[in-house]
Amino acid sequence: MLSEGLGLTGPVAQGDPVRLIQEGLAPIEGVIDYAVPGFRELLGVRGSDGLCRFQGEGDQIVVGHHIFADEVNGEEAGKAWQNWLTRMFA
Repeated sequence: MLSEGLGLTGPVAQGDPVRLIQEGLAPIEGVIDYAVPGFRELLGVRGSDGLCRFQGEGDQIVVGHHIFADEVNGEEAGKAWQNWLTRMFA
């Protein structure tokens, strides 16, 4: 469920390029820096502007992110992430 919700098709592995697109945020382009498939799916994405961590288990998901870009408004980015998560996984 997690990989599909992120627009990833097929298995992913460490080092694979990825482009995550979320409405209201600039696309996150980077690489998979951590991937564990299965029941407790874990996925980490590292890009030049930030890090994203996703953990899915059943119908639950835990998300962590850190944005490095100076020009990003943290409050607006937080709202955009929340809106994306609500649409994607609600």
